[in-house]
Amino acid sequence: MLVKQFLYQIPCQNILGENVLWCTQEQALFWTDIHNKLLHIWHFDTQIHQTISLPYKLATFAFTERKEWLMAGFEQGLALFNYKTREMQWVADIEKENPHTRMNDGKCDPKGRYWFGTMVSNGDYAKLDVKQQGALYSAHFDSLPEGSPIQQVHIEHTLSGIHISNGLCFNNDASVMYHSDSSTHKVYQYELDEDGYIIDQRLFAKFEKHCFPDGACVDTQGNVWIALWGGACVVCLNSEGQELFRYPIPVTQGACVAIGGPNMDHLFITSAQENLPKAQLAKQPRAGNVFVYQLSDKLGREEPRVTVPDSSFV
Repeated sequence: MLVKQFLYQIPCQNILGENVLWCTQEQALFWTDIHNKLLHIWHFDTQIHQTISLPYKLATFAFTERKEWLMAGFEQGLALFNYKTREMQWVADIEKENPHTRMNDGKCDPKGRYWFGTMVSNGDYAKLDVKQQGALYSAHFDSLPEGSPIQQVHIEHTLSGIHISNGLCFNNDASVMYHSDSSTHKVYQYELDEDGYIIDQRLFAKFEKHCFPDGACVDTQGNVWIALWGGACVVCLNSEGQELFRYPIPVTQGACVAIGGPNMDHLFITSAQENLPKAQLAKQPRAGNVFVYQLSDKLGREEPRVTVPDSSFV
């Protein structure tokens, strides 16, 4: 078993705790509570828990090559956000003309591209036109002549007809991507070419009707770890899609997973209180907290950073 034991929880009572990432530079854990418009930073050595109030819902983010700057996926679009100074520079509006969707899960691939998806948050998915449903995108900064005042971001529309885009993660050379549409209970594995275009896909895993695949990560052995919303567990599968084990957690709505810590041997799991009736909350007093587990090996990979040219900062 790759998970040895439960260590402790970080009490935070998130409504919707998502996008948990370990930052090696800060030696800290980052995550977002989307509905409360909060960015959480938990410093490992001191156990100081910092919260940053945001002007908008932060659905997803990734670290960038520029210290202290995040590529931030707010509900309405992409921005560069400095978590120390609170400075913000808008990069691109996403689905601005679509009132039915908002940004959701995202992840930087090992080549510095930022992938992100949208989800239907307003309206009946089944009754919406494909153009009104969620989608998957990738973003990278175009190279412009030296001296240009700002680099332009290139947004590539990759997949359409998605209800809840989730579970983005990659193998170590960005030749394989994993992605789920949570409402279908399915995870797909995609083969990517050098430029990040999909050249093949296959069904990777399908889960029970009460289990919705949510946030995911890939470890040093190529295994895929997925939080199963509604399933009260995290599932681990090998790169062929074979289920290795499920590890129970003390809440039904695990939301996202990351592996990190100073020795890259800690498993972090965020959770959520969203839509839980009062009776369920009473039975799950730890819902919304972050749970920390000891792993049996150093399985964490350093998070890739989005390539952002210096000239993007003005």
